[in-house]
Amino acid sequence: MQPFPIKAREALITQIMRPVRTGRIVHAMIFAGPAGTGRKTAAKYVAQTLCCDAKAGRPCGVCASCRRFRDSNAPELITLAPDPKEIKIEAVRALLEGISLRPEGKMKCVIIEEADRMNPSAQNALLKTLEEPPEYAVFFLITQHPSVLLPTIRSRCTLVRFAPLEDEEVEEILINHGVSEERAHSIAPMARGCAGKAIAISGDAEYPQKTETLLNAMKDLKTERDVASVGPAIAGMRDDEKLLSELLEECAQELMHEDVRTPLARTLQENGIDGAALMQAVIGFVRMRASNVSFQYAAEMLLYNMLKPV
Repeated sequence: MQPFPIKAREALITQIMRPVRTGRIVHAMIFAGPAGTGRKTAAKYVAQTLCCDAKAGRPCGVCASCRRFRDSNAPELITLAPDPKEIKIEAVRALLEGISLRPEGKMKCVIIEEADRMNPSAQNALLKTLEEPPEYAVFFLITQHPSVLLPTIRSRCTLVRFAPLEDEEVEEILINHGVSEERAHSIAPMARGCAGKAIAISGDAEYPQKTETLLNAMKDLKTERDVASVGPAIAGMRDDEKLLSELLEECAQELMHEDVRTPLARTLQENGIDGAALMQAVIGFVRMRASNVSFQYAAEMLLYNMLKPV
């Protein structure tokens, strides 16, 4: 059997793989959690297992199917991602048409990245298939915001939550990616348990400047009257809207769990921002952008909604 590449996720993978190994295939799963916590890696591992040619010890890592997965050219695996900010109904329809014909002796596995970026029409198109999925098809919906998905979609999927990694685990992953021990030690806490984010930070020389810009903007957000002056600073993050939503979501979690550790979360707390209100504001922002609402309007509503009492 080929080992799962992220050691810290072995217990969760054992849980996910239990029905796979007993033949009780779950045809739709939501892998929810922060970016960089192994969600997509886990989906690919399960897909590889389902498609492996070996009779035992799957995934074997050596059969023709496993080699195709290793080389990222497996026809059994279809991946759909936002283009560029949302997933439209046309993309979902094309995907569903692509799996409409039964493969010979194989499964068809579908990974939908940032599934919360499907606009409402796209979600409804997918829902029809999830209600009666082909017996040979398995869907993996990868998302940071499962609550953005339609309740009817969530009810037809098994939800698997990926918790953040420990800082020591993130450090180890960074070192394995060639980052020095000293730099890995300094980056790990900033990643908040997300290995993918840690790797991105290690390769983004402008990351400290971006976070500093957001921090300085939020220092001035205390009442609704401040939105007009804070808005332009947020507008400057148009090309980093994913980073914007991730940072604010992390702050919301810190505030709700009363575990305030980052300067940004501390600033929001001092300004009287409620964690639950902040989380709802971020979810609203993501929904608006998925529905192709302009970034400027969505960002302004994000700021207004952050200030609302719960």
